Amino acid sequence: MLVRPGSVGRIGQPSRSGLVPAIDATAEQIRAAIADISKYGETLGPELVSNGNFSNGSTGWTPSGATLTTPSGVLRATATGSGNMGAAVTTGAPYSNSGTFRYTFTVSSNPSGRSFAVYVRNRALANLSAVGTYTGTVATDGTTEAFSIYLLSAVAGEYFEVDNISVREVLGVGFLLPGTAGARINASAR
Repeated sequence: MLVRPGSVGRIGQPSRSGLVPAIDATAEQIRAAIADISKYGETLGPELVSNGNFSNGSTGWTPSGATLTTPSGVLRATATGSGNMGAAVTTGAPYSNSGTFRYTFTVSSNPSGRSFAVYVRNRALANLSAVGTYTGTVATDGTTEAFSIYLLSAVAGEYFEVDNISVREVLGVGFLLPGTAGARINASAR
C-alpha cells in the first residue's frame, strides 16, 4: 500500500487473537518508524517463569533427582543419586497453546563439565555444557512447563547453578510507530 505525504493509513496491532482495532498512522510516522532501525523489535507477553531470579529461594521449582538450594541468589541443583537430575518450573501466567517464545538463562557453575539438557516449553534445546548466558527464540507446542534443566548422567553430589531465567511469548515483531502507545508495523504484514 502506498501512502502519500499527509495522508493517513490504518495500521492493525498484532495480538494473540489476531488484530486489535487499527490506529491512524501518517505516512511521516510510518517513514520515521522504518528509518530508525533501533525502533524495530519484539513485543513480548508476560513473564512465564515465576521466581526466575531466585529472589524467593527455590519457591515454585520442582526438583527431579536433586536437592534444590539457592546460595548467593542462584539455583543450585545437587544430584541425590546417579542419573539425570535437575529442576523444572511450570507457568502461572497465560500463554498460547503454541507459538514462538524468547528465552534467556545463565548457567553460572557446572564443575563436572557434564552436558545438561534444557527444555523451553517442552522443546529441547541442544545439549550444553559450558557456563555462560544463553538466549534465543524457540517455536513450541502447548505445555504448562515453562522451563526445565537437567544435568545428564550425574553422579551423587554433582551440581550445577543457574540464574536469571526468563521465558516470554513473542506476540509481534515490527517497527514501533512514533507518537503511539506501543503500536507496531508488523513485519509479517503484507
